[in-house]
Amino acid sequence: MGYKQNRTWSDNLLPKVKIILSDFVIKESTYFEDTKQVTDLKTNSSTFGVRIRTYEYFERYPDDFTVRKTELPKIMEGYPDFYFYGFLNREQSDFIRYFIGDMFIFRRWYFDNDIDRLQLTCLKNRDGSHPFYVFNIKNFPKNFIVKTNINSTYQRKINESNMPEMHF
Repeated sequence: MGYKQNRTWSDNLLPKVKIILSDFVIKESTYFEDTKQVTDLKTNSSTFGVRIRTYEYFERYPDDFTVRKTELPKIMEGYPDFYFYGFLNREQSDFIRYFIGDMFIFRRWYFDNDIDRLQLTCLKNRDGSHPFYVFNIKNFPKNFIVKTNINSTYQRKINESNMPEMHF
């Protein structure tokens, strides 16, 4: 086989290699990182918060991005670098929608906006634990979402929102 055939052959296997390497590259956080730095997963260079919501919340609040009241100050301190936010399908076997948000963009947006104008809503969980703030992803800068499985029509609606990209 020539280079082109070899490359095509090996490229077809790269998705499987990525899965294998993810266990090597991505590590679970320590108790301290989880409780003090809003970090669930990490690599050598980045930290990731993770929030997984059930299908019930997807049906009712598909544009929500919620942050626990106790986590917001930690986020403002610089933790984590990225946030994986996903909604499960009805069977709770896969993600019907997810996005990875750049928390540097979130922090910049948060600091640059008048918090009273944002009219943050702080709600209590139904079980009474962990009050949380509710953000609408359509209000974030376009470049907040760095990866998503949101369909292109919906993504266009977010991108056409009144919020510009943030550049540094």
